Amino acid sequence: MEEGLLFYKPPMFVHRSDLHSIAVGRGGGSREEMQVLNSYIHNTLVKAMTKDAEENDSEDAQDDDSVE
Repeated sequence: MEEGLLFYKPPMFVHRSDLHSIAVGRGGGSREEMQVLNSYIHNTLVKAMTKDAEENDSEDAQDDDSVE
């Protein structure tokens, strides 16, 4: 799921556009769970957020060119 993070306790969805940074720490989960979460963050979510930022930068550059 590239759209964001889904928490289940309490139920909450955070869209990736609302995220500024992500850190995975030592919580109640096992080491295996932390590895899976880190993998998801770095291989899926961060890539999608980077793509969003690049698209926004491109749109901003186009807006700057048209404002002359």
